Amino acid sequence: MPRFRYTAYSPNGVREVGSLDVASEAQAWDKLSSLGLTVVELLTDTGEARSVGLRWTLARRIPLSVQADIAEQLAVLFSARLTAPQIVEVIEKSATLPAVKRKFQRIGRLLADGASFPDAFAESGDDLHPLFVSLARIGHATGDPSNLMKSLAVTLRRQQKIAAQVTGSLIYPLILVIGGVCILALMSIYLAPRLATIFTSVERPVPLELSVFIEAGEFLRYWWPVLLLASLVLGLVVPVLARQSKRKVVSLIRRLPVVGEVTRDAALSRLTRSVQIMLAAGMPLASTLRASAAALPSDPLSQHFDLAGAAIEAGGNGRGTFAVARELPTMFRELYAIGERTNTLPSVMDAIATALEDQTERKALQAMTLLTPILTLFIGGGIAFLVYAVMNALLTVNDLAL
Repeated sequence: MPRFRYTAYSPNGVREVGSLDVASEAQAWDKLSSLGLTVVELLTDTGEARSVGLRWTLARRIPLSVQADIAEQLAVLFSARLTAPQIVEVIEKSATLPAVKRKFQRIGRLLADGASFPDAFAESGDDLHPLFVSLARIGHATGDPSNLMKSLAVTLRRQQKIAAQVTGSLIYPLILVIGGVCILALMSIYLAPRLATIFTSVERPVPLELSVFIEAGEFLRYWWPVLLLASLVLGLVVPVLARQSKRKVVSLIRRLPVVGEVTRDAALSRLTRSVQIMLAAGMPLASTLRASAAALPSDPLSQHFDLAGAAIEAGGNGRGTFAVARELPTMFRELYAIGERTNTLPSVMDAIATALEDQTERKALQAMTLLTPILTLFIGGGIAFLVYAVMNALLTVNDLAL
C-alpha cells in the first residue's frame, strides 16, 4: 500500500506534518479532511507533490521528556485493561501540551472511524518517536503492550538524560561567548571612538590596536541592518536546508574529530536499542532491523540495518552485511555476529546498547569539559587584547600630555 506524506493545518491554524498508508491519493485527501485538516501539500512515495502552500516551516516535534511521560501513561493505562478509546480520552484530557492534546484528539477520531489503535497512531502524524507505532503494533498483536511501553519510556528517559547533559554543559560556554562578544561590541561602538578623538584632536595617529576596534565599530554601525537580516534569513533557511539534506549533514558531522564519534555512537545506540526492544517483544529479526532503520532514516548507519534485514528476508544472514560495514565499531560487528549465530541477539543487543549509551554519555561530557577551557582561553585572549588596546591608548594619551 502506498504511503502519502502530508502537510496540513488544523482548524486553529497549527501546522501539522505526518504520513498515511492508504490505497490512493483520493482516500488520503478524504481521510485528512475527515480529521478536520486543511491540506496544503501531499507527497507520494515517488516524490510527486501537489503543493498549494509553502514548505519553509519545520515540523513541530513533541519533546523527549513529554514522549517518555506519554509512554509511561500508556503503560499504566494498558495494565489497567482500559479500552483504546478510554486510554486516548484519559491522555487527551490530562495533556497540558497543546501538541499532545491535538495528537490524541486525532487518534480518537481515527478510532471512532474504525481504525485500530496502531493504525490510528501511525496515521495521526510523525511527532512521536517511530517506536511508538512499532511497539503499538506488536502489543496489539500480542495483547500485552504495557511492558513494551515501559521499555520505551526507559529508553526515551535515557536519551533525554544524555541530551540534557550535553545541553547543560553547553550553557556555560555559550554564556562566555555571548559575554565576550558583547564586551568587544561595546568597546568597538562606544569606547574606542571616544578614545580616538583624543588623538585626532591633536592631529596624532590613532594606535593600531585602537584602530582595529574603531574599524569594527564602523562596520557594525553602518551594516547592522544587513547583518540582522542575514542572521534572520540564515536562522530560517539553514534549518530547512539541513532537514532536507539531513543525511549529508550527518555525514559531514561524522568526519569531525570527537563530535563525529559521539554522534555515531549516539545514533548506533538508538538503532541497537530499537532492535533489542522489538526482538524482546517477539518481532522477527528481519522486520526488526528494517523497522529500526526506518525509525532513523536520516542517519547513514541505518542503511546497514536495512540491508541486513533485506539479506535475512532473502534467506541469508545479517552478520555478513554488518561485517563489511566499516563505519560500524568492531565491537558491534563482532558481538552481533556472535548473537546471531548463538540465537541470543536480544540479550547481546541489550548489552551493546547499554555500553554504547554509557560510552556516548561519557564522551559527550568529556567533549563538553574540553570545550569549556578552550572557549575560556579564546574569549580571554580577546579580552586581553581589548585591555591591552585600552591601556596602550591611555598611556599614549599620557605621553601626549607630557
